[in-house]
Amino acid sequence: MVSEAPSPAPAASAPSSFFGEIRDEFALVKKEAATASPLVRAFAVLSLVLAFVAVVASINAHGRLVSPIPSGPLAVRLETPDGKAVAPVTAPVSLKALPVNADSGEKLTYSWVFGDGATATGAAVTHTYASYGYYVVTVTASGAQGRRASATTTLNILPPAPKAVIKATQDRAYSYMLSADGTSSTGAELRYYWDFGDGHGSDSGDERKVSHFYLAAGTYTLTLTVVDVSGQQSIATKQITVKKP
Repeated sequence: MVSEAPSPAPAASAPSSFFGEIRDEFALVKKEAATASPLVRAFAVLSLVLAFVAVVASINAHGRLVSPIPSGPLAVRLETPDGKAVAPVTAPVSLKALPVNADSGEKLTYSWVFGDGATATGAAVTHTYASYGYYVVTVTASGAQGRRASATTTLNILPPAPKAVIKATQDRAYSYMLSADGTSSTGAELRYYWDFGDGHGSDSGDERKVSHFYLAAGTYTLTLTVVDVSGQQSIATKQITVKKP
């Protein structure tokens, strides 16, 4: 029997697809068969036939070629607008889910839970909250062969910005006595902090209305700072003139 001289090894390359591998294999077999004995050529043809049968069987069983193994477990990343987790109430919030380690060509579905009883589907969604507060948002990605992954974030939905308003009156006959009212201020669960401009103030946070007695004539700046439940604040000032009797 005449021994066959070994053929040079083909250059290593990463096949782009399954069909690329079949093409490369066919080219190699064709090259070998050109100088090989009839027995070797028959074996090469049989190998190609078996490979073709395997492809057909895979398509019949799954409706597609077997997918390559992903590089790692499926994961999903949740993105908020500008990377921030704070938004004003009644303003639409846009959210996006980005897959990690998804198989090439793998179709993923996304389901969202917004923490206020509402849900949605899709890779990119928009949701509007009716009330301020903290909400935990969860997105779940589902892929082939039952692969699933979830991601969560907490959104701080702010109430409308507060506005401080001062109404102040002085005793006509005795301007040293001041009465101030902040009840016209607007905001969510406000706290009230007063500064009378003479080194005294009221910092309990509970006094919407205050009274104060100035010890000397002069011009003072009355300041009201209101702070809402989310920490947003607003400041109003008013000039108070105290005249000598």
